[in-house]
Amino acid sequence: MKYKNSNRFYHFLEWIMWMMYLNILWIAGVLMGIGIFGLFPALLALVVTIREWHVQGEQIKFTRVFFHAWKQHFFIANGFGIVYLIVGYILYVDFYWIVDLQSNFRSLFVVFFFLMLILYFVSLLYLFPVYAHFHTGFMKTIKHATALGIFSPLITGLIIVLIIGLQFLWRWIPGLLPVIGISVIAFLVTKLAISAFEQFENKQQYLNSKN
Repeated sequence: MKYKNSNRFYHFLEWIMWMMYLNILWIAGVLMGIGIFGLFPALLALVVTIREWHVQGEQIKFTRVFFHAWKQHFFIANGFGIVYLIVGYILYVDFYWIVDLQSNFRSLFVVFFFLMLILYFVSLLYLFPVYAHFHTGFMKTIKHATALGIFSPLITGLIIVLIIGLQFLWRWIPGLLPVIGISVIAFLVTKLAISAFEQFENKQQYLNSKN
């Protein structure tokens, strides 16, 4: 029992070490793109690296995989970023427009707005994991991310709860944020998204076997 506990503690420390290293890689990726142009490629490269870690295990070369993904997906990652920033800004403007709206249809607009907001955040959560896993095109990635997020409500809910929980942890221990803040969130989102993908693929295989 004591050996098992010490072994688990060792693996936990090793995991923390890799989280710190992945966070450093993410920061390097952001700086390589002069900040704004490196933000989304660095995030996508981080997700790709975590997915490859899931597939390859300890055989993965973290640095090589990260920077290869950063270069390979630089333009499409920024494309995703621009689209989601524009849509996010539109939703931001719409929110204040609805707040000031004096109309009998205001309740209808509020419902529609929150529906769009949910779809926006759900697709954003799954966007890069979907692209890294399925290697789909631009629009298909957005569609698949939205659909998988909606049809995996338990996993989506768990992701949201974990992200909120981590925000409280970062506020409680702010020193953790620059050390493992981004990498831990990316790790949890990617691993849970992969779980959703595997469930979806298993359902498809089951349905195909019935036909």
